[in-house]
Amino acid sequence: MVQKGVDFIGWRMCAQQKEWGPKRFALTLKKIGRQAAEVRGVQAPTATGRTPEQRRQLQAYQEASQSATIYAKGTPECKECELSGGNSYGCHVFVTYPIDSIAERALFDFFTNNIQDDNHICTSLYRDIVSKTASKGTAWHTDRGPAGSLAELDSPLVKEWGFLMWKKRVDSAQILGSLFFNQTKTVLLNAFGKFWEQFIDWARNNAEFDGSPTLQQLAGLQEFYDRVGNAASTQDGVYVLVEDDAPSSRSMVPPAG
Repeated sequence: MVQKGVDFIGWRMCAQQKEWGPKRFALTLKKIGRQAAEVRGVQAPTATGRTPEQRRQLQAYQEASQSATIYAKGTPECKECELSGGNSYGCHVFVTYPIDSIAERALFDFFTNNIQDDNHICTSLYRDIVSKTASKGTAWHTDRGPAGSLAELDSPLVKEWGFLMWKKRVDSAQILGSLFFNQTKTVLLNAFGKFWEQFIDWARNNAEFDGSPTLQQLAGLQEFYDRVGNAASTQDGVYVLVEDDAPSSRSMVPPAG
C-alpha cells in the first residue's frame, strides 16, 4: 500500500505535461514515483508456495517494479529540463506522512524563533498565510499520534506571545497546514524557496538531521524549489503544483492551460 504524503510537481508545460494535463500528470507521478521508492532495494517475493497473500505480494511487487522502470526512464525532455536537474522526472519530489517528531519540532522552533523579526521570511509567511489558517479542528490538529496518519507528535506544539489586544498564537499544525499548496506566482515561489533554504540550513546545525527521514525529504524539497525558482526567473508559466493526501490541504489543481 502506498504511504500517504504530499507530492510536488514543477510545472513548465513540457510535452508530457501538455499531453496529460495537470491532474493526470500529478496523479501519475504520485503513483509511479511512490511505488518506485517503495520497491527500491526490496527483494522480490518468492514465486513458490503461492498462498493468496504471497500472490498478492508478488503482484504488488511486479506492479511497483513496472512503475519504477517507467519512472526511471522519464521523458526525452528530462535530461535537458531545468526543473529535473538532469534526472528522470526530477520535476517531482514528495514528502511522506506522518511527519516525524524531529522534523515537526525543528519546523516549529525555526519558525517561532524568527517570528518576531519583522524582516524574516517566517514573519511574512505568518502574517500572510499561517495566521489565516484555522487554529483548531483541522486534520493536522487531530490526525496525529500513534493512531494518526499525518504527524507523529500526539499534540501540536504551541507558542503564544504579546499581551492583551496584541496577544498572538501559533501552533505547529497551523504551520504544517500552510506549507503545502499550489504556488503559481513568482513571489510565492521565491518566498517558499527562501523559507526552505533557510530552514534546511538551520536544521542541519540545530536538529537531529540524520535521524529524521522527514528532514532528509525536506532537503530534497529545498533543492526542488531552488530549481523551480531559477527556471521561473527566466521564463513564464513555471509554477509548483501540489497533490496532497492531507484532507485539510489547500491544494487545488489548476485548469490546464
